[in-house]
Amino acid sequence: MSSDSTPSNQGVTSKFRPRDFSRCPYVQFQQIDHSDTTDPDDSLELAIDYTVTGPDGTADATATLTIEDDGPNARVEGSEGTFGDDMISYDESDEDGADEVEELPPQILEALAALELESCGQAMDTIFFDYGKDMPFTVEGGEGQGTETWGGVTLTDADGNAFAGGHVADSGINRSSDGQSVFLFSFPGELEGFLVLGIAGADLADAQANFAALLGDEPVTDDLVFAVALDNSEAFTLSGDNNEAEADIWFVQFQGIENIEGDPASFSVHYTVTDGDHDTSTQEFVIEIADDVPTIDIGEFAISIDESSGLQTGGVADGGEDNNDDDVEVNTLPAVLLALGTPIEGAMKPLETDGVPLVSYDAGKDGIAEVILTDGDGGSLDQRPTQLFTLDGNRIFLFVQEDGVIVGREGSGSGEGDIDPAGDVAIGFYLDRGADPADSSDDILWISQYQPLANADGTNNPDDADAEASFFVTVVDNDGNSTTSSGSISISFEDDGPVALADTDSAAAGGTETGNVVTGAGTRRPARPVWIPWGRTAPL
Repeated sequence: MSSDSTPSNQGVTSKFRPRDFSRCPYVQFQQIDHSDTTDPDDSLELAIDYTVTGPDGTADATATLTIEDDGPNARVEGSEGTFGDDMISYDESDEDGADEVEELPPQILEALAALELESCGQAMDTIFFDYGKDMPFTVEGGEGQGTETWGGVTLTDADGNAFAGGHVADSGINRSSDGQSVFLFSFPGELEGFLVLGIAGADLADAQANFAALLGDEPVTDDLVFAVALDNSEAFTLSGDNNEAEADIWFVQFQGIENIEGDPASFSVHYTVTDGDHDTSTQEFVIEIADDVPTIDIGEFAISIDESSGLQTGGVADGGEDNNDDDVEVNTLPAVLLALGTPIEGAMKPLETDGVPLVSYDAGKDGIAEVILTDGDGGSLDQRPTQLFTLDGNRIFLFVQEDGVIVGREGSGSGEGDIDPAGDVAIGFYLDRGADPADSSDDILWISQYQPLANADGTNNPDDADAEASFFVTVVDNDGNSTTSSGSISISFEDDGPVALADTDSAAAGGTETGNVVTGAGTRRPARPVWIPWGRTAPL
């Protein structure tokens, strides 16, 4: 059908004319406030009245303009194409992180300095987000009221709330030193939303009390395990049509965190982006903490104990014996060794001499739980046979007591021998870890001997020391990781020998002689035998 046509089946002429259309463009120059903060897509409707005038008169009508809100986006690609992974992967063994503390935002540094805290490591990740069309802005308050910022980014829980009041959360991780749970608290005041603290406690009530103690006039920081800090200094530097921005999240560690069987520990906080009309978008942020392990190093560490009479400790040699051993007076031995019986000899050696450590160890962030003598695989020495024998030929077996003392007891039978938990005590070892268990500089290894040992050297050498033992040192941290030294501590038991004393057989009148005087010399009575000290090993 043309514009003017008459259908063959109708007697009516119809005329079609194109309609006139008008366009009404909408241009927005500033952000518009949408009052519903619970719905980032809520709409505003604006009624626009218009009048149409034509040859036959006028007509009024109304058009409706709908303006739909946008909302912020808490997880977007960065301006340089870097996509925020919303995760910190922190390794406790990374020593470089401890040097980055000065990069923390100034207000966070001030808060930590006020608490007199020193971190043991930290890590950072950048988050990317946008505000949409409703960029944040600052509202000037009345006289004396300062300013208020609408919009920004803060650290929150999953619902966008601060970790305060009924919103305190169990992080799900534990402190390694005692296994206590760590709870999340938002630091109050101006730093709320920018600093979250991990506080340890036996339960929530205990953690709340510990948090209150930290905020007191004299802050108690013993239970502060970590902090999560938000640096929002770039959060208002906007780019792009959707007002893109970024911020940094820091993890700062103060105490060890428990890792089960070496697996990384992890917990979550959230960050909430708020735009200029209070719409929000919340995103999870994961912090994963990889475990570290203890380290230990042993130099050329050897200790010897001499059965010879007197002290063989580098002083003036006594009785012609050598003087390069580590003997001590038996009454100076620790009480735990004196409790085993009456020692015949004792020896000791510090693990650090003249500032040079013979054994040094570091348990890392988790702290030291134990430093123990073990075999080369880190296994216990309890009920282990040695290559030491008593004069009767009985093998000595080791037993580990609850107080850490290693006791060598005489077995029974010949050959390999039979273990006897009630056998006579022959030797004892004790590693005294000093006043500070984390510092090896004041540690001392003590040895006690309670009966003579067999030295099988066939030469006439009273200083023979083929009665030897060697142990390794294992360091265990507070979440169960252990490292055993590659080198060992060598312990030798040096023999003594008999001494024949050439004593005078007379004393001048009025004079004094020291020794064993042989009486009857020069008389008709036969002389008595010369007294011979046999040392620790009596004649067979």
